[in-house]
Order: sequence, then structure tokens, then C-alpha cells
Amino acid sequence: MAKKIDFKKEVPIEKPVLTEEKTVVDESGIIQEIMDKKYPDKMLFDIKTVAEELSCSYEFVRARTDSGKINFIKLGANKMIPRSELIKLLTKGV
Repeated sequence: MAKKIDFKKEVPIEKPVLTEEKTVVDESGIIQEIMDKKYPDKMLFDIKTVAEELSCSYEFVRARTDSGKINFIKLGANKMIPRSELIKLLTKGV
């Protein structure tokens, strides 16, 4: 005799518990690996390169550096964004 299945009965599904902190760490690690392959020896990035990596305009990045939302290092007349700041921007956003 065939077994009768009760489709109305709820079956508990266990979901993996991921905290936001863990996923950010995982994402930044992946982004770090990509950056290491793409720019192996580069530690500072100009505004143009950062804008390209973030897929936004030069003006947007420049405005965020002017307002202090993006950390930078002044190198002569140029504003250079450290690798760690770029990874943070790629992981968390502006």
C-alpha cells in the first residue's frame, strides 16, 4: 500500500546563520584577492582609477574626498586613495 503524504504539514527548514560582520569579512577577502591579481604592486590609487573601479564618475569620487567621506593621502597636488580604503568602498559602499 502506498504511503500517504500530508502536504499541509510544515517541515522546518534550517537556514545557515550569517552575521553581517562575517559576510563583510568574506567579501573583503574576495575583493582583496581580486585587487591583488589586478593591481599586484599598487598601494595608492588616483581618483580616476577609483571612479572606474566603483563604476561612478570622477566628480563623484572627488566630491566625496573633498567632503571627507573617502579617506585619501595628498601626494603633491594629487589625492591618492589607499588600497584599504578602496577595498572598504567596494565592500561597504560610499
